[in-house]
Amino acid sequence: MDLNKRQTEILNALIENGSVHSSNLSEKYSVSTETIRKDFNLLSSLGYADKHHGFATISQQYLKEHLNFDTKMEQNNREKILIAKQALSYVPDNSVIFCDSGSTVCELAKLLYLRTSVTVVTPSLSIVNVLRSIPDRNHHLFLLGGYVNYDFALTRSMEFDNSIEQFKFAVSFLGTTGIRYHDGPTSSRYSEGILRQRAIARSDSSIVLCDHTKFISGGVHQYANWSDWDILITDSIPDSPGAKDLMKQIQVISCT
Repeated sequence: MDLNKRQTEILNALIENGSVHSSNLSEKYSVSTETIRKDFNLLSSLGYADKHHGFATISQQYLKEHLNFDTKMEQNNREKILIAKQALSYVPDNSVIFCDSGSTVCELAKLLYLRTSVTVVTPSLSIVNVLRSIPDRNHHLFLLGGYVNYDFALTRSMEFDNSIEQFKFAVSFLGTTGIRYHDGPTSSRYSEGILRQRAIARSDSSIVLCDHTKFISGGVHQYANWSDWDILITDSIPDSPGAKDLMKQIQVISCT
């Protein structure tokens, strides 16, 4: 079952704060506490929240499966590597690219040593660590908020406004927390989705990277429609009612 706007906002509040109280939510949305209780029941049934008397907390299952980066890196690693190798063919030498914080995108970053003079813009500290370890590196890296100086292990504030709007990308590579029930990729946090929207708007080409499990799991915040994208790269697409419609809206490349 998809989440409505109120339920999505409640989940975002759980992610940001760890817990929410039914009385506060009832007042905020001008609905009964019984309605909020039903929202808690739905979030609990999806594995997103744990219910308590008068409040709910973010579930450990959700924290582990959706928000813990190390856990996500370990899941379906073989498929993610295959997807990353396919995605590398879309990285031009001497280009500026955007890489989001997804685990599959991080696998792509590990292969950038095969390209020459690529400028990477990212919000991901994991990608910073990956690129820092590349021997004889000739890439430039901007962690949103500053320019990364590898030699001194620091970020240097840029002299101009360092928001994402100051960049123009040849291609942006983005991931998704899930696709089921949605008509586009999703983010686990609303703020992440907004950043991804801004990256798409600044890109000549936008590519989604996701393994097959994302087609059978639902996301939280849909940050774009399939029509906003150029390519989706995956290991495979499970049979589902929406699969044929998806392939009509976006070019799908399967790397198996």
